[in-house]
Amino acid sequence: MPSSRLLTRGMDGREKVLAMNTNETYAIEKQAAIPVCYESAAAAWDSALNYSGTPSNYYGKIYENVGWVRGTKSTDGEWGAYLWVLQNKIVFQTSTSYWWAITNNLTVAITNVYVGSLGIYGPMESNVVDIGPEIPTNFPGEDLSDTGTYRVDITNIYYQLVIPAIWITPRDVVVAVGNTNAIRFTVTGTNLINGATWTLEPNGLSGGATMQSNCWYSRDVYPGNIATSYTIRATSLDNSNFYDEVNLRVLKIDIEQIETNVSWTATSVALNLTVDSYLGNGTANWGSTPSGISGNGTDITFNPSSHTPTTYIVRAQSSLLTNCFDTCTVTVLKVESIEASSPVADNSPNTFEGQKSWPFDVTKSPTADEHLVVFYKDAIDSSFNVQDFDVTLKANILPTEISADQFNEIWSKISGPSSGSLNKTDTFEIKYQNPKQGGVYRFDFDLGLSGCSNSEANVVLPLAGAEVDIIVQADIERANTFATTVVARYTWLQRQNPINGLRWFVQEGAGDYLGRPDNESMPTVWVYNQVNISSSFGMGAVGTWKGKPVRIAKISNFIAGYGVRKIGVCSVAAWISQIYGTWNDSAASKSWDAGWDVGGGASYNTTVIALVADVWDEADDKNQKLWPNSAAADNYVTPDSFSDPDHEFTSPGFLYMTNP
Repeated sequence: MPSSRLLTRGMDGREKVLAMNTNETYAIEKQAAIPVCYESAAAAWDSALNYSGTPSNYYGKIYENVGWVRGTKSTDGEWGAYLWVLQNKIVFQTSTSYWWAITNNLTVAITNVYVGSLGIYGPMESNVVDIGPEIPTNFPGEDLSDTGTYRVDITNIYYQLVIPAIWITPRDVVVAVGNTNAIRFTVTGTNLINGATWTLEPNGLSGGATMQSNCWYSRDVYPGNIATSYTIRATSLDNSNFYDEVNLRVLKIDIEQIETNVSWTATSVALNLTVDSYLGNGTANWGSTPSGISGNGTDITFNPSSHTPTTYIVRAQSSLLTNCFDTCTVTVLKVESIEASSPVADNSPNTFEGQKSWPFDVTKSPTADEHLVVFYKDAIDSSFNVQDFDVTLKANILPTEISADQFNEIWSKISGPSSGSLNKTDTFEIKYQNPKQGGVYRFDFDLGLSGCSNSEANVVLPLAGAEVDIIVQADIERANTFATTVVARYTWLQRQNPINGLRWFVQEGAGDYLGRPDNESMPTVWVYNQVNISSSFGMGAVGTWKGKPVRIAKISNFIAGYGVRKIGVCSVAAWISQIYGTWNDSAASKSWDAGWDVGGGASYNTTVIALVADVWDEADDKNQKLWPNSAAADNYVTPDSFSDPDHEFTSPGFLYMTNP
């Protein structure tokens, strides 16, 4: 309820005057004297009090010294009494209005009128009659008298006023944009004599809030589809300076990103509200299901790498209004791994951690870089034809419900031989089909998502050492030179001497090819083609000879057989000489025999082509795993320069003997 205050002439400088009915306002005089004839003073007083004589009225007169004189008197045992009265009869109207204009002509309500000495009255009470003073009727006592003199006060007039008040309810309304329900605003007040006018600001916005009239004290406002703050004002029709205002805040939360995919490797991802979102002095509280993405304000950032790869339903909600919110879908994606598999691979399937590079260094041994390996022996038929086979490459994506048609993923071959092809490039699982050439095949998978690191996989068809045919043919010419010198210097019997044979073909590796033949562009893979760097220094490698992987030791057997034949050692002595050095297995004996035959005039090409095919079946596992290498060896050094079997390849020492 509004509070009130008294307003007097002294407070506002304006005099408040009673509206007198002068025709009914006058002084009244009454007089009663009772002779001494009553047995008691009380009886005499009652008689005087009840005396009904005609009063004297003095119209138009109001006296200031009104009152009475009264008493009782005993004479000769009898009692008498007397009463004289002078009263004012005042007839008036308490005020001429229910309202009083105060500062800035603001009109406020009068609740009570305080009339001098007369009393408290309501506003606009008409024909109020006051006769006074009131005559006391109580017995004055025996032989007692008293008087009463009073002055009437009708000049000090007080108005009790209601303190001005105008009040709109509800006070502060918050709704979401698009709310179709009307909000009813009602104005109440103590001084809305003629009602109120209403305004809505801003007004006239296309699609914005609208106001509908009901009656002067209320309005219905429809929030509309424009997010902003509106001011609703009710102004007294009696005074434009007297008004009240309330706010209507129409909120909007709209997340810019509707559906977004982010990489698990990204360090910072932003989500934000659209520019036409409006929070109305509040904020937006962000959260997600499952939990993990949170924050406050118009935008937030989060680190996907600290979140589980899955789909998050992100919600931004007004701090002022729970039903004002928006949601978006954020999928944190991770290429968990690349799986490489093949029915002919030795270590299928092999898994590569996703979203990182997997370089392959052919020199790493005995622990190689990650790879799927397909050995030559598992990919060929009995005629050395490489059979058709596939290598399946599969990108394992988290979350698993993600499908390939949601992205622009692409597979590509980073490097490797030109043999073979991808059956497709735009799905999570593809096949590399029908590679026929040994080498290191490196593949790349790009998910097609900004900020997502690519993934890689290696498929190795391990090459043997480089092709040595040119070197061997050159060594045949060197062997011929060696033989010419030996034949010229030594007799037939001296050439049959095992001691000379040991010196020429065995001691200090004089009869051995050493090291690992290699080619910089098509290198062998060390982990599968290791060379001895200790007791049998420089031995053990596999090279390629006439297109077939062959142990280098077999080429040594061949060139030794050739050299022995060329210096004229008889067949029996030649056969016996094979017991020196390492004992020959069947393949070694066949290689010796092939060299012997070529030394005797057989075709080099025909003999060697037949030899390398023949000894394949007898070759050890290391030999059969390695793929033919078509590139010629480019790391050849002469025996006197040979020191690093991992990086160099050289011929038997006897071929370079200048003084055998």
